[in-house]
Amino acid sequence: MGDVIDRHIGGRLRELRQQRHLAPAMAADRAGLSTKRLLDIEEGELRATATELHALALMLGVSIAQFFEGMPEDVPTDRRARELSSTGAKADVGHLVLAFERLSPALQRRLVGLFAAMIGEPG
Repeated sequence: MGDVIDRHIGGRLRELRQQRHLAPAMAADRAGLSTKRLLDIEEGELRATATELHALALMLGVSIAQFFEGMPEDVPTDRRARELSSTGAKADVGHLVLAFERLSPALQRRLVGLFAAMIGEPG
């Protein structure tokens, strides 16, 4: 599973492709990609290269920026959070990290204190 940004870009790509009533095979051919690669990018399973994003944007008649449209500005860019969220075994931890980062600092401190109390360590 890809990270939050890859999944967002893939979802936007699929949305823009479907708005133009393009079948995946047709869109992939026009952009110079295999159908499997296009579908994997749309699912967020693979990260599109800059060259592929450029080709896809040209094929769809949009700017590359449109792939990022609607993405929350507070998407974490911390590499460890992305790694955790992209591994099956640690997906829950990754989701927890991402959710924790969206909390206010006051709530974060309270949760840290709660977790510390739960495991018997000083907060």
